[in-house]
Amino acid sequence: MAAFLGRQYKGVLGTGSALGQEGIILPSAAAGFEFGNALSFDGVNDDVTFTSSIDKPALTSGFSFSMWVRFDSALGNEWILGSSTRANNWFRIDPTQALFRSRATAAATTIWPVPAFSTGTWYHIAVSLVNTVNELWINGTKYTGDTDNYDNENLSFDKIGVAGGSSYGQFVIDEFAMQSGTGLSQADVDALYNGGNGAFATDVMTPGVYYRFNESNPSTTTADSSGNGNTGTVTGATFVAH
Repeated sequence: MAAFLGRQYKGVLGTGSALGQEGIILPSAAAGFEFGNALSFDGVNDDVTFTSSIDKPALTSGFSFSMWVRFDSALGNEWILGSSTRANNWFRIDPTQALFRSRATAAATTIWPVPAFSTGTWYHIAVSLVNTVNELWINGTKYTGDTDNYDNENLSFDKIGVAGGSSYGQFVIDEFAMQSGTGLSQADVDALYNGGNGAFATDVMTPGVYYRFNESNPSTTTADSSGNGNTGTVTGATFVAH
């Protein structure tokens, strides 16, 4: 996958109504999707905190998220998402599996065995949890996890890069979007992945938070492109080129 997708422009080339008048008319260019920057976590003490958590209350169905991630060193237990109020709400990527957890004991830890991740490679990862159907996609390929039912679970996330207050992840992340109340279909994921070219998450999802991570260093905040004003506070993590 190319490391950078340049701007794309939409529009139709028009001509004036008669010779000798305005000649060729170029309509205003519309900026298309581009990756821009990303955010790098060192696995020691870097994180992003949402200004308000993204919650799925109990007795409701549907929770999903989408992101691009890159691992620049050998994977360990890389903690991607967490919660400041629920230590056992987290999403983690290991060398050959991904895991989602919602509570300390009993069921509700979903595991997806996946192929080994290569270092220095960007991957699009999406997760959809609806009733007992728990699906994860890597670059558009679907993996089905355990049939845990999260409808009765309280899910709450307000952290990237750390879980349980002390378990950190080492990775680079871009285009992170999360939504509550609905899952993702194969068509949704195909649109988000877009053959490796990426897409605006808001063209496919209705996220409660959407971080594009296009800021440059030094910046202690990252903007929420979902329209919900959910600014993220950046601690330690650094903005790098995608």
